[in-house]
Amino acid sequence: MTMTTAMTTLDSLTNVDPSAAAGCRRQRLTMMACGVGITPIRALLDELDYSPAEAVLIYRATTEQGPTFRHELDMLAVLHGIRVIYLPGHRCPDRPSWLPERFSSLLDDVALRQIVPDIADHDVFVCGPEAWMEAVRDAALLAGVPSEQLHMARLTW
Repeated sequence: MTMTTAMTTLDSLTNVDPSAAAGCRRQRLTMMACGVGITPIRALLDELDYSPAEAVLIYRATTEQGPTFRHELDMLAVLHGIRVIYLPGHRCPDRPSWLPERFSSLLDDVALRQIVPDIADHDVFVCGPEAWMEAVRDAALLAGVPSEQLHMARLTW
């Protein structure tokens, strides 16, 4: 499937502009989801074209047992070489952050570079609650991701 078709699929669930992301697609991907934001990101994992070890999924959930699609995501990791990082735990109470509370001593951009050292060379797709997405955006930009490689999928109802 082409990037434009995949982004159109995402657009049906969010207010992302598929044409904005279609022209700047890189081979490597980082997808970041929080809560119900995993739903459109999960669809993209099936639709986008990437080679093994070229896709990273960072999934922020409240509990270790609670991540939606856990079994499917683990299977995608095995079948397609996606690196899946689960970050369970409650939000940081003292600052806006995309990290769970137990990592509150880390700066958001530093943590992102530790998880994905070459993040600046990735297209980054983000979907989740608005404040969480803003924290991800800020961290990604500080980590060197050019704004044209950052794709924010805002859920709309």
